[in-house]
Amino acid sequence: MIKSDNYTYINPNTLEAEFPQEEDNVLRPVEQLRERTPEEMAKLRNHPFFK
Repeated sequence: MIKSDNYTYINPNTLEAEFPQEEDNVLRPVEQLRERTPEEMAKLRNHPFFK
């Protein structure tokens, strides 16, 4: 993890700038990420956004 003195986090409750704590505060998905089907991958590869 990169530590930087000038990186701040804005607390959404107080709107105060604060320094991030350790990784415990990172929200991780609870469910397993779903794998895309080959058809979905083909659609994404052909999408203009990825051209």
